[in-house]
Amino acid sequence: MKLNKNGVIMIRVKYNLISKNKKVSPVQMSITWDGNRIQKNIGHSVETQYWNFNKHRLKPNHPNALTFNSYLHDLESSIITLYNEKQSFNKSVSKNIIKKEVTAIINNGVNEENKNQNLIDVFDKFIESYRPNGKKPAKKTLDSYINTRNKIIRYKKDNKLNLSFDDIDVEFIENFIDYLRNEKSNNDNTIGTNITKIKTFMNWSYDKKYHNNTEYKKFKTLKSEALFSIALNQDEVKKLHLLKVEDNELEFARLFMLVNCHIGLRYSDLMDVIKNHTVNSNYLRIFQVKTRNTVSLYINDSVIQFIARLKELYQERYDRKNLNKNLKIIGQFCGMNAIETSTKIVGNDRFTIEKPRWQLLTTHVGRRTFATTAANNNMPLHSIKKYTGHKSLDSLEKYLNASNYDDKEVLENLFKLEY
Repeated sequence: MKLNKNGVIMIRVKYNLISKNKKVSPVQMSITWDGNRIQKNIGHSVETQYWNFNKHRLKPNHPNALTFNSYLHDLESSIITLYNEKQSFNKSVSKNIIKKEVTAIINNGVNEENKNQNLIDVFDKFIESYRPNGKKPAKKTLDSYINTRNKIIRYKKDNKLNLSFDDIDVEFIENFIDYLRNEKSNNDNTIGTNITKIKTFMNWSYDKKYHNNTEYKKFKTLKSEALFSIALNQDEVKKLHLLKVEDNELEFARLFMLVNCHIGLRYSDLMDVIKNHTVNSNYLRIFQVKTRNTVSLYINDSVIQFIARLKELYQERYDRKNLNKNLKIIGQFCGMNAIETSTKIVGNDRFTIEKPRWQLLTTHVGRRTFATTAANNNMPLHSIKKYTGHKSLDSLEKYLNASNYDDKEVLENLFKLEY
């Protein structure tokens, strides 16, 4: 500690209460040196009855006295050390310098202009400006962050809470998990996705100096066993092909599934083809949104006809929800009544669930059917990956059966149907 020639500390730090006559008062720091004085609210309040006005600290009978007084001591030591370092290099120590440095110490890494900003407002900024790897995420990814943001808003409203960055700790995430699981009936896979999104947001906002809370790094992502990952078999695809329906919505769903059983595109990519592409050759050139790759895919004549009919039938209201509903009706018409069994994990509880196959039909089933059947027909994994748009080979590894078959030969014989 630097002293002057009379043995007196050249900079002094004291803590006082701003509102001595109120039950709770903000704590103010008073800094004096060389005839200068700065007073700064440190951003914490205490109950007045527990404040020792002589020692400028919390009384020992306060439950958090030891922690809070240690914080005050460390803050004081940082300021004295800062002053001494500047003095040791014969630097002028002005009010502006001390004020700026004290603010930085109190904020502990948080930019002054970012301090006390509303958590949800910052989440909105995150959604607008988040650029992993320098690229704007796909709409589906951004929608998932919006979904997480909305769940936090509902959690706040339902529990009548005011959440700040400092509130996002282990206790918060445990209560949030219970809320999603018990009140919103979310499974652990869905909850785990939301935790991951929160961690990404907290990490981004930490890097942008909106807060200095690192509790989020302790959050553990929940995982649950996969539910009913089915693929259609050869007989089911044949029934789907032979089925005659007069309703346009149902016919759109049937053809959508058939096309994806043949080429395995993501829902968003196939919808883009239906809405925006002219398909008049056996090679379909598309931009896959999620992987941001442009690929050229071989398609057979039957798929060209299916896509042409899908274009004729398409209505704006035929979204994923509409398709998934109608695919279940199609599955019933095709007699897909075999029972599938799976396990659902909710917290520490394990449940066995049984459902008929028709009830499990979604747009993703066609994609999985393509990948599974193509692998069984010896199509190389890297070729399957080109169609499905998976980012890594690992995600398709269980379907791998290495072969040197040409894409065209495999796809022409993928389903032995009479078209």
